[in-house]
Parts: sequence; C-alpha cells; structure tokens
Amino acid sequence: MPSPSGPFWTLGLLRSLSITVFLSIAAFLIYASATNRFVLLMHSITPPPDPETYQRRSAQQISQLTVALQMANTKLNAYSITRNAVVRDEQLKGIDDEYWRAVVAMEGLRGIAEGGGIWDDEEVQAAIARTLGGQGLDVEKMNREARNFVGTVTKDLDRPA
Repeated sequence: MPSPSGPFWTLGLLRSLSITVFLSIAAFLIYASATNRFVLLMHSITPPPDPETYQRRSAQQISQLTVALQMANTKLNAYSITRNAVVRDEQLKGIDDEYWRAVVAMEGLRGIAEGGGIWDDEEVQAAIARTLGGQGLDVEKMNREARNFVGTVTKDLDRPA
C-alpha cells in the first residue's frame, strides 16, 4: 500500500518537522547559554573581561553569599534554641501542647477560610480583653522584649542582597 501523498498529508508532515527543528534549535540555544558555550561563538563581538575585575567581583559575590548564609544559619539556630526551650521546659511544653490541642478541637473540620476560628471563642476574647486591659501581663514590657528579639534575629532581612 503506497503512502499518502496529498497536500493534507504533506503539510502535516512539514508542520511536524518544522516544530521539531524549531524546538531542537531552541533546546540547543538554552543549553549553550546555560553552559556558557556562546563565549566561543561571541568572542569576536564582546571583549574578554578583565581577569582581575572578574576575580574581584567573584570574590565579592562569594563573600556576600557567605554572609547571607551565615545570617540564615544564625536565624535558624535562634529559632531552634527558642523551640528547644519551649519543648524542654515541662510547663511551657504543657502550655504549647494544650494550645495546639485546643486549636485542633476548635477548628475541627471547618477551616479558618470558612470564617470560623479560635478568635471567635468567647473565652479567647475574654482572655485577650483581660490581657490588654492590664490584668495579667505588662504589655509594654512584652512588646519591647519581643521587638528587641525580633530586631536582632531579623536585622538584615530588609537589606538588599
């Protein structure tokens, strides 16, 4: 049986081949640019970079990256220390466990997105009112301590890299 030779079949074959060729060229260009293969092709167009400037810039970028990684590590350690303090202290661990049990019990199958939440509970609202009314905690002192802690842990987050 001979293969079809009409214009419909020929155009279908040419369309598939042209898409294949286009995708192959695009894949080669992506590969070549990702692996810096264009340096050989574009050598006559762009002058080679100054080796000292290139080394200095690379060293500066590496040092900035190292500092950023050290700060991230410091922040993770601060979180770990805080979490360990909560978990190791029996009283704090009990409060934490009780809190999460209450959250799970309150939320149940309904989610916060549906409008329900622990903040709607009367006991929670009463506790917040007592606390903010000054009947339990020194809010200003707690705010200062929290700001100081958060400020030291996150002091370099706003700085552009």
